[in-house]
Amino acid sequence: MGYLNVDVDIAAGNVPATATWETAPTSTSNNRWWWTGITSGDPVPAGTIQLNPQPRRGINAVVMEAVTLAGFLLAAAGMWRRSRVSAGAGAFLAAAVGAIGIAATTAVEPEDLGVAGLASGLQLNIIKWALYPCLAAAVASVVLFLVTVEQTKPAAPIPQFNAPPGWPPPPVGWIPMPGWQPDPTWPPAPPGWSFNVKPYEPPDARG
Repeated sequence: MGYLNVDVDIAAGNVPATATWETAPTSTSNNRWWWTGITSGDPVPAGTIQLNPQPRRGINAVVMEAVTLAGFLLAAAGMWRRSRVSAGAGAFLAAAVGAIGIAATTAVEPEDLGVAGLASGLQLNIIKWALYPCLAAAVASVVLFLVTVEQTKPAAPIPQFNAPPGWPPPPVGWIPMPGWQPDPTWPPAPPGWSFNVKPYEPPDARG
């Protein structure tokens, strides 16, 4: 006389399930129950399995994706307006929410929406696949912020030749070439005169 094993496994993703059995199973696991050593004449395992969808967990995925895309748009607007604050806030928002979306299994497995009847199969696939462009948007948001920082760096100061009194004012940014000599008809510079001003200052603001 042989022995039989019975294994009941519910493939429902992360949707929790509860079951009531007429004969207690030998062991249980996540959405899985099994009986070992069943012999002829033993009652067949029978009972009721109930799935317990949690739509909130699935909705979290949609919210995280929407917030990540909103952060990307904020970062893009900040770069366009050359605003470090907006670009930085958008990058932080997209990166932080995107990281949470990766870490939280409920963000990438919205089966609860389907089991609860809140989304069709096509909508569930859209929610799942939308995670990838959202993660790309999170990375792009950080890049946009770095570009904004680079674009909004203050310009390097322009050295300006400081002509002594009685000398003609030079063009902005003009620096004498090596070997240059002033016109001998110009008056001599006062003792200790500073010939270079950095950054550029209007002539009337120089000391």
